[in-house]
Amino acid sequence: MQIQFEKWHGCQNDFIVIFMSENNAKYALNSLQKMAPILCDKTGQGIGSDGILVLIQATDPSKGRSDLMIINSDGSLAKNCGNGLRCAAASLKKFKQCKLHEPPKSEVELYVQNYGFISQYVDSNTSYTKQIISINMGIPLLNEHNKFHQKVHELVNTFAFEIVGLKDNIEKISSCKVSNDHIMIFLKQPANMIELIELIGPKLQHSDAWDGINVHIAFQTEWNSRDKEKYQKILGGSIGDSYKACSWERGVGPTKACGSGATAIAVATLDDPFSSRDAWVNINMPGGSLYIKQTDEHGEAILAGPAEFVYEGQFTL
Repeated sequence: MQIQFEKWHGCQNDFIVIFMSENNAKYALNSLQKMAPILCDKTGQGIGSDGILVLIQATDPSKGRSDLMIINSDGSLAKNCGNGLRCAAASLKKFKQCKLHEPPKSEVELYVQNYGFISQYVDSNTSYTKQIISINMGIPLLNEHNKFHQKVHELVNTFAFEIVGLKDNIEKISSCKVSNDHIMIFLKQPANMIELIELIGPKLQHSDAWDGINVHIAFQTEWNSRDKEKYQKILGGSIGDSYKACSWERGVGPTKACGSGATAIAVATLDDPFSSRDAWVNINMPGGSLYIKQTDEHGEAILAGPAEFVYEGQFTL
């Protein structure tokens, strides 16, 4: 079977995007999972990506929605993926662009199979080279609301002793469920986060409390005033605190960015009573910046960021 695909990335978190009919998906999804390590391989043997997004088109196109299957690079399935959702939504927009007569206000529904998240377009600033897409990440569950929260503290504190300089530099440890489970380690002082995440990420994958978990290290930083002003105009609102972060994703490993992880980090910082819920939180990852807002501590989190088309091609399944 010849499979047409598009390559997209959001903050260098890259994906193979495939459109399939419901009938073809019944037969092809299992094979795609098995082939994922080869297709996603970044050493030159495959297309190279952090995952595969399969947009399953409804038999009745009047439904105006597509189910989405998210396959990690190791072939496992992901429950949510903020950067992937934006790329899938952008691909849908490209696919249906002839029907979108008012891009700044148009909406394209993206129903995520089994999870019910809705992805929609918000003001794409035409003077800005990257389209900014906003998606609804659902209602995050923070800290004690997660059954695995206590285990997070136990394991992080245990492994922190094994890494030179980490234990004394931890400001706080948080957990969050944004469909996917997340561990966030906040540092008091800047450190080599890429090195730290590569050390502690693999250590935290195995526990009776979870089947793999996403791990993030972050610390608060200052915004460049010119960039802050620019993005406030793009987002149509003020930007508050800014954090640098690095991620280790379950089923993938270290990634340039993680959308659900950025959401988890931001929600954890907004738990501070001195943080403003009226402003966007900037999470700066190696691949670029993401912006999160949660106006109500018990409400939905909104994730905004770029989605960029790279190229298209085909492979044999």
